[in-house]
Amino acid sequence: MTQHTSSTLSGSAGPSAARLRTATGATAVFKTTDKADSGRNGHAPTVPSAADRPVPSRGALYDPVTGLPNEHLVTATLSRLVTSKQPTLVVVEIDHLTHLASCFGPGAHHDALTALARRLESLAPSGTLLARTGGQEFTFLLPTDNPEAVRLLALDVERALRQPITIDGHAVLPIPRIGIASRADASP
Repeated sequence: MTQHTSSTLSGSAGPSAARLRTATGATAVFKTTDKADSGRNGHAPTVPSAADRPVPSRGALYDPVTGLPNEHLVTATLSRLVTSKQPTLVVVEIDHLTHLASCFGPGAHHDALTALARRLESLAPSGTLLARTGGQEFTFLLPTDNPEAVRLLALDVERALRQPITIDGHAVLPIPRIGIASRADASP
């Protein structure tokens, strides 16, 4: 059964910041600044502006298993978008994938992640970043807060994940949890 949870990107962290709580309960503050804030003096750590960040290698921004962008690229993209647009995150957590290794061997987990990545990739609307942001977590970063577009994507993801994936000749049904986070305060 798919679990839907909602989260918000709130503007309470400042005019160019957003606080994110994902479906898995993690919280982060994204804020663009001229200089990186160390997080001391009672202030939340910040994401430095693009001009202040070193340019990471391709390997540092992409997941080696699926080839999708990773959480570092999502963070960098989100910090840019939150200042100019109202982005939305759709977070998809797939439960119990780690058990595949014990059932079908060590490569089964990676095969499942890769198959799921290709399936989810086919659903990403134009201009949307899809990333593997955790062990069994994928995140769509949409450059819009259009509720209908977000709802349709979540429904498409749910439908697509109702279909089993084939691992070592066996049909395996993914068990997804889907969370949606959007900016709560659209005012600067």
